[in-house]
Amino acid sequence: MKKAFKWIGIGFLALIIIGIIAGPDENVASVAEAPAKPAEVVKVTAVELFNAYEANEVATDERLKGKQVEVTGTVQSIDKDAFDNIVIRLRTPNEFMSAALEVVESEKGKAIALNKGAKVTIRCDRMMRIVGSPAGSDCVFASN
Repeated sequence: MKKAFKWIGIGFLALIIIGIIAGPDENVASVAEAPAKPAEVVKVTAVELFNAYEANEVATDERLKGKQVEVTGTVQSIDKDAFDNIVIRLRTPNEFMSAALEVVESEKGKAIALNKGAKVTIRCDRMMRIVGSPAGSDCVFASN
């Protein structure tokens, strides 16, 4: 039994040494260093986004997947969620199902200065539908 453990240990050690000698794959390193392609931006209003999700949630999710979504609309409320994240809600045709856009902490100053009824454009890295409402995350205020 001791002999088996000895050979397993030697084999494992040999694999580690071979890995160190071979070094990192140069192709992998060059791919990691390549600059990221900027994400495509889809521009919509909060009403258009709500209606698209109402018509076909699956198609809307596929159309927006991997793209930044720039949503323009009228502020319904400026809130915080259960995790103390800043959430800007934009009006949609259904007053109980606003578009909820979670802005990053660095945008707090802009959120503080915001008022209900203001027109805003917010760009989100991810968009989905939660309980019937459009919901964006990793959002920032877009410069007009």
